[in-house]
Amino acid sequence: MRGVAATAVLVAACYHAPSHDSACTITCNDGACPSDMTCNRGVCVAAGETCDPVFRSVYASPTFACALDSHDALWCWGSNVHHELDASDRSTYPYATRVGKDRWDTLSVGAGHVCGIRGGALYCWARTIAARSPRR
Repeated sequence: MRGVAATAVLVAACYHAPSHDSACTITCNDGACPSDMTCNRGVCVAAGETCDPVFRSVYASPTFACALDSHDALWCWGSNVHHELDASDRSTYPYATRVGKDRWDTLSVGAGHVCGIRGGALYCWARTIAARSPRR
């Protein structure tokens, strides 16, 4: 029961967008936030606040991991060498960082790539491996 109470406190401390969106939903990977807020781990927060997501599922590869939070938002950390996490030139993300604004149904990660299903459509990004025909 102690973990449940702590989780509720963490979520309540996050910024609630004026549009009545759930906490942790204003992304800021480019650093831009409204008024007196700052960008922290990919979301806008007020001074002294943090936004720690509650993950419902985690998908791990040998070099990076991604997770879906309780709002179906994508968070990733680890290597970004093949642009697994985003299209930036940043090579690593040392902590969970909100990626994009989309909501995801499910994800799958592999050696340098991510695939996800959103609204019945399949999306994949990062390193691709060329198909090879079998040797005879």
